[in-house]
Amino acid sequence: SAFRAAMSGAALTLALWVSVAAGERVRYRDLDAETASCISSNDLLFDWAEVRADMGMVADAVLRSHHEVGGVEDLFAVRIKPQMHRLQNIALWHDLSMLKGTDCPLGNIALMIFMQYFTPKTQGVPRADEDSALAVNCLDYYLVFLQEFDWRTAVDSGWGGIIFTFLFALQSHYTKSFELECGEYWGVVSDKQVWEVYEYIQIFRNSGQLSDEMRQSCPHAFATMMITVAAIDVAMDSDGRVDAELAAGVRSMAHSAIIDLQLSMAIHAGRHHNFFLAIGGRWPLWFWAAQLAQHLAHPSRFDSHVQSRAQRCPVHCPTGTPDAATCSCQQLFPTVDTEPHACIFMVDTRAGLLERSFSTIAESSFPFYAAARHVNQLYAAEHGYNLTYLRPDPALHYPGRKVGWAKVRILIDELTQRPECDLGVSIDTDAFVRSSESIGSWAAAFDLTRQSQKQILFGKELHDELGTTIVNGGFFVVKNTVVGRRLLEDWWRVPLDHPSHAHLLREDPQGLNKCWDQVVHPRWATSVAVGSPTLFSAPLSAVVRHNWFKDRKFVQEMTEVIAARLQHQFGCIICSEWIPWERLGVDASEIAARA
Repeated sequence: SAFRAAMSGAALTLALWVSVAAGERVRYRDLDAETASCISSNDLLFDWAEVRADMGMVADAVLRSHHEVGGVEDLFAVRIKPQMHRLQNIALWHDLSMLKGTDCPLGNIALMIFMQYFTPKTQGVPRADEDSALAVNCLDYYLVFLQEFDWRTAVDSGWGGIIFTFLFALQSHYTKSFELECGEYWGVVSDKQVWEVYEYIQIFRNSGQLSDEMRQSCPHAFATMMITVAAIDVAMDSDGRVDAELAAGVRSMAHSAIIDLQLSMAIHAGRHHNFFLAIGGRWPLWFWAAQLAQHLAHPSRFDSHVQSRAQRCPVHCPTGTPDAATCSCQQLFPTVDTEPHACIFMVDTRAGLLERSFSTIAESSFPFYAAARHVNQLYAAEHGYNLTYLRPDPALHYPGRKVGWAKVRILIDELTQRPECDLGVSIDTDAFVRSSESIGSWAAAFDLTRQSQKQILFGKELHDELGTTIVNGGFFVVKNTVVGRRLLEDWWRVPLDHPSHAHLLREDPQGLNKCWDQVVHPRWATSVAVGSPTLFSAPLSAVVRHNWFKDRKFVQEMTEVIAARLQHQFGCIICSEWIPWERLGVDASEIAARA
């Protein structure tokens, strides 16, 4: 009954199915394989090429093991779990991200299907073993979107193998829910060795029974047979069992089989008004489609590019900013004649002592906020800045408020007492400075100079789907002037002076940002500079990375940066085992005791 209830909501998707079956051109049909692979994605949340390589390794293990636990779970733990939080966040926003558009649409579809299989229902994403209308509608939604693409492009891009593999994995959960469709053809593929299946289908095809009439009446059976023969042909070609003269023809026929599969799915779903029925049947079409896609795209030239890029791309540039697109160091900001003195503040209720040992930093249990402290401390040392890591006092710094307000109060108080600070920098403990260019050069680029009217620099909030969000408060630079401090004081007082915002003292994780956007910014707009998220405050920003996912992948990235900066500053990563923080002017009270 749940399945029937889900199908009642499919009327909206039927129009798309009909247009695909009729051969109409749709939005993503003209993408080429390299573009669709996202090898040069500009996404600020994901390195999609890296995610695809990780998911591809898990997909390979699923096909090899046929759901045997060992290899799949091991690879999942190593390649996927470190970035699970960010994957879940994207999956939870699937409706919005797909409707709005994404930098990597095929990757988005692959991720949704992948997460549908792996994510526990406790995380809020419906999983395959939940026989619910929600899970069914999700699958239908993803695959309706997939029909907007040419599936040959999906295969050649490397995403098709991942998508088909996890459709195969999901199919096993639903197979028992359906009767066998077109059972008169089942004997051709069931209970036989692979070579026997191949011979039976060839005989069946040579007899003329694999016809368009069969495609229309039994699309599952037809697609399974076409895909199976193509997969076996391509596998033999990959093993060198097909001579060079026939190889091009084999691949051409394989691509034709992919189109047969896509059209058969459109026919089936158009008939039943739901793609769920298309993947829920007992025909093993997704297993063979996955095998075919893996052979056509593997070893993927895109994956090898990702591996070589990871080996050669810098994570630290002594005088510039790492550029992931070109794997080089770039200078993004003009140099300044007189460098202002910047005071950097990190505020957290947890201790953030500096570790003496790099091996301690590299341990798997090392938390994100401690890693961020180390990266930012080394950046501050490069430029002679002062970095202060403060644990706020509830009574002094956030009385009757949630703790996020403490950084605003601390900057007001500290800058008032420290006139030597020309600029105050607030950076959250889930953010780090990735560039080696000076804060003075950033400030000058955004006209945050001593003589200018500008008083504060923020990074633009990446998530602005409604067009009403302006700043991300996880990072900002403010001038230590009377006007700059007054601006912060106005921000602090918004919930006190505006009853409409009083609830934001304690409620809403975006409360600080909303107080700024809705009250302070309109009043001070001419004094505010807002930098693009390509530079500041997104997980993959070039200059200041703010990774609100706080996952293990983030810690791994920061550990690499720490190692590179230690090498640059001390000429080694491990110097007599101990990091000589004192040489960087760090007070002994900020350093963890030796083990």
